Amino acid sequence: MAVSFISFLRADDFGAGLTDTDLVVTAGQYNQIGSKTVGAQQTINYGAGVIANGVDSRETAKVSFDSASGAIAGVYRLAIQDANGINTIPVVENDNVNLLAGIKLGLKVPGAREDSKLLILFKPDSTTTIDMSDANNIVNIPVTIANLN
Repeated sequence: MAVSFISFLRADDFGAGLTDTDLVVTAGQYNQIGSKTVGAQQTINYGAGVIANGVDSRETAKVSFDSASGAIAGVYRLAIQDANGINTIPVVENDNVNLLAGIKLGLKVPGAREDSKLLILFKPDSTTTIDMSDANNIVNIPVTIANLN
């Protein structure tokens, strides 16, 4: 029987924390900002909660990265990638303004399985450098983790 729980992933969980190297992101294409590998005997789905019987239990997701001159305009994509790095499936896509403010992110299917990856991708409006040490960077993504027995 699988035991599931809700968690929130931060920038460090994706290898995109304050101490990581600044990253050049190219306009017009999705650039990988970070990834998290799913652990043994786990599945992880982006999002948490549902709307049922008039009650909205979805959790809020926030993502934003800054350059030295401030917030970077563009589109973020949360995706899953198989363990071989061949197939990437977008799960959520939204612009930087909405994700900075926060969007309700209910449980999304499909989820990532053991050795697969959760990805944060970003397509900026113009080529720039993400300042990883910027204290204004925000990553707070709800996930539902299932430990498989």
